[in-house]
Amino acid sequence: MKKVLILGSHSADYLNVMLLNGLLDSKDVELSVFPSAHLVDESYSDELKSKLRGNGFSIFFEHSRSPRIIIEIHEALKNIKFDTVIISDIFNNFYLTYLVDLYRKNFKHLVVIDGSDSTNLFPYQKSLFGLKHIFLLPKFHKTAIYFKREFTEESLSSVFFYMMPNFICKFLYKKRYFRNIHPISFSISNRKIINPETVSKTKLFAGHIVDAEVAKNLKNTSENYLFSNEEDYYQDIQKSKFGITTKRSGWDCLRHYEIAANACVLCFKNLEDKPIHCAPHDLVPGLNCLSYSNYQDLMEQINKISDGDYNDLLLRTHEWIKSKSSVNLANQILSKSS
Repeated sequence: MKKVLILGSHSADYLNVMLLNGLLDSKDVELSVFPSAHLVDESYSDELKSKLRGNGFSIFFEHSRSPRIIIEIHEALKNIKFDTVIISDIFNNFYLTYLVDLYRKNFKHLVVIDGSDSTNLFPYQKSLFGLKHIFLLPKFHKTAIYFKREFTEESLSSVFFYMMPNFICKFLYKKRYFRNIHPISFSISNRKIINPETVSKTKLFAGHIVDAEVAKNLKNTSENYLFSNEEDYYQDIQKSKFGITTKRSGWDCLRHYEIAANACVLCFKNLEDKPIHCAPHDLVPGLNCLSYSNYQDLMEQINKISDGDYNDLLLRTHEWIKSKSSVNLANQILSKSS
């Protein structure tokens, strides 16, 4: 049984909540948190769900099982031999790093989770460049196992304050100068993933269309949120053959996983432009999704797909989303710290 402590577990950062879900579903993990991880506790849902982005669909308030809540954090770090300590949502919780400095010798592995939409590594966020003590902040890409979601060439050049050419950064990455940095992606609970054989398709597209150009060309769709109830949202996706998704603030987006989990094929605008190490990972146009450039391109591709081809796409979409379960996310992170 691995003893894991998450610092900053109160964060509403999606990656933090997904990791908490995965660790709570892992049978070989004894999870402790500081402070309370109320965003995964199902008893809080009525009070907080409406205040969260996207009405708190899909990943929040999933568990009746609660992690161990640490009250006296200094005593816990001093007396409990944790296998892994994780600082989640590092840009919002970096004030907790003083605890790591105090008790670093008392646990085996330190993991940092960076789920920010920014491509910068901590502490090289542009908003922090003006801080007088920025050079005193810990450089976790050197001293910890660092997981970065929006991982691009800019992530590497940010540590040199953008004064190093990208081709040199890429060379250094290949030579394992950045060996502690690992790509990571969003995930979704196995409980949310349905079998494609259990649904019947009655329409072409899901009602929520996040691409303005496509939405203009389709009836009975909207760019805005259409549903205040999670079940209605899922039912709409399940009845649809295709779901539209795009890059939003970052390339990775909960919507990708919601569409695939509800047995619907992803249509991802300009997927080929995504940096190779940046999430989402393992999406291959024509194999488990479609990539399109505009409405005309999208419809031309869809009109060429036979029923048999669509079923193959849907099956491989299902295989892809199963590989992105929250338990797999937790295992991926813990495997790097073992």
